[in-house]
Parts: sequence; C-alpha cells; structure tokens
Amino acid sequence: MARPRKDIQKPLPKSLKTRVRLKSVPKSSLLELNDITPEKEAKDKNSSLQLHVENTFTLMAEHLDKLGTLLDLYNIGRSNEDRWFFLSLALAKDYVEGFKTIQDKPAGRKTEWTDKKLAQLYFDVRLKIVKARKPLENNIAWACNQIVKSPAWKEYSSKTLQHNYIKSKETILVKTFVFLEMSRKATIDKELLETLISELKDL
Repeated sequence: MARPRKDIQKPLPKSLKTRVRLKSVPKSSLLELNDITPEKEAKDKNSSLQLHVENTFTLMAEHLDKLGTLLDLYNIGRSNEDRWFFLSLALAKDYVEGFKTIQDKPAGRKTEWTDKKLAQLYFDVRLKIVKARKPLENNIAWACNQIVKSPAWKEYSSKTLQHNYIKSKETILVKTFVFLEMSRKATIDKELLETLISELKDL
C-alpha cells in the first residue's frame, strides 16, 4: 500500500478540502416569539426536526464518499476486507507522531538481517506460495528455492533464506500479520500480501 511520503504529501483532492454544507435551521425572531401559537410552534418543531434529519443523512453520505476518496488516495482497494485497518494505519503514520519512525545510525557494522528485511522475506515467501496456489505446509523450502533467483535475494543461499524465514516469525510485523490472518480464519490472499510488501517498502 503506497502512502504519501511525510516530507512530500500528495495534494488532496478538492472533495477532501471542501467542507460539508448543511442546511441552516431557522430561528424565530423576537417579534415572532411575541405572537407564537401552539400550532405554529408545533409546525416549527416539525420543520426543524426534518432539517436535522436531512442534515444527518447529508453528512453521512458526504463522509462515506470522502472515506472512499481517502481509500483511493492511499491506494487501498475499496473491496479490500481490511480496508479500514489499512486506512487507519496509513493516516496514523502520516499524522500521529507516535506512529512515525526514526532510524538510529549504527554504532558499528550495520546489522544485515533487520526486522524489516526479515518481514520482507516472510511476505515474499508467502506470496510466492499463494501465487503458485500451493499449501503453506512443506512448501517453504520450495519457495526459498524460487525467490533466491530474484534480485532481492540472489546473494543468499536457499538454506540461509529458510533459516531466516523461521527467524522472521519473531518480528512484530510478522506476528501482527499472523494475528490478522488467524482473526480472519481464512487464507490470506495475494492482494493483502502485495499490500503489505508495498507498505514495507514505504517504511
């Protein structure tokens, strides 16, 4: 899922910069209050109530439309089963300080297998298996033998990838993914894996 960079934000569409316009509820003037009748008071209440209902429906419709526009802005599929999770996460990363990341400069030699790299390996292996429509069980070695041919992993042996695939399951990113997978009680599909891989590249 590609997100707007923090230093170069995508320009917002006009619909996301335009406030929702609601109908104003009329207020009785002081002159009208002096000679108000029960019938007129009841009529005014009904009229005000109708306007409030209309405004509520207008607001709901506009907000739903704007949420759809936000999904498009962050390249999240509108039919994605986890679209609201990914939208919340993307917005939090852009606007909530605690969701943003900083990277310390390494004191010595840079660690080769970071949590991000381990997670990337995990998702690449899973995606290769999903695309081949194979069961996860007993196909990790096969997937490692396949992705070792790609530019991202060509400098490693298949055994090294298999070893680090096991280590990747201890990272927070992968643990979160596994929790999401278990909560859905279904096999994670190709679209979700590709979204997660894209999200990793934006970190």
